[in-house]
Amino acid sequence: MRRGDYIRLLVEDKVYAFARILGDQNVLVALNGSAQERQLEIQCAALNWGDGRVVQSLINGQKYTIAEGKISIKLPAWSGIWVG
Repeated sequence: MRRGDYIRLLVEDKVYAFARILGDQNVLVALNGSAQERQLEIQCAALNWGDGRVVQSLINGQKYTIAEGKISIKLPAWSGIWVG
């Protein structure tokens, strides 16, 4: 997570998402620093993830499908996720 291009994808009220890109390896990190569950819609154009692509959490294996150029992630309070 120290190497590669750093791209900020989302900054909202106590929510932050960024990506690290190194060659064809992409990792998205999303963090919820609030006391409430948050539903995030994160643009994926910078990651080169097209519609229909399935990516998964690198922590628990949950799968996400890219739709309309976005990934939709529900994050519990005070949590985060790595997706790749």
